[in-house]
Amino acid sequence: MLVVGLVLTVVLTLYLEVNGASADDMSKILDDESPSSLFSLMLIGLGSIVTLLAGYVSARIWRRRSFRLATILLGFDVVLSLLLSWDDYTLAQHAMLAAVSALTIFVGTALGMPKQALALA
Repeated sequence: MLVVGLVLTVVLTLYLEVNGASADDMSKILDDESPSSLFSLMLIGLGSIVTLLAGYVSARIWRRRSFRLATILLGFDVVLSLLLSWDDYTLAQHAMLAAVSALTIFVGTALGMPKQALALA
């Protein structure tokens, strides 16, 4: 996830540079940590895609009909998110982000399960 954030930061900075944004404008956009900022929404969207893929790949590798692995993955995701961004968001925002993570992990897991396993889950 950190790599996705780094790549997004570089791409956004290059885009702003090419379009003639000043250093102050770039700093203002990249330093805005509110969850409703464009940069935060792009990070949440890309993070959700990566999380969905993680659930999918986990289910395909393990070929199990249980959501236990997805729950473990969700636990790691939530704990790591809390440790890395505790001061950046309120408790309600952390809960909302955890709910988005749960949704994407479980949807990815359901999509990655073998069809007969999904019917039995």
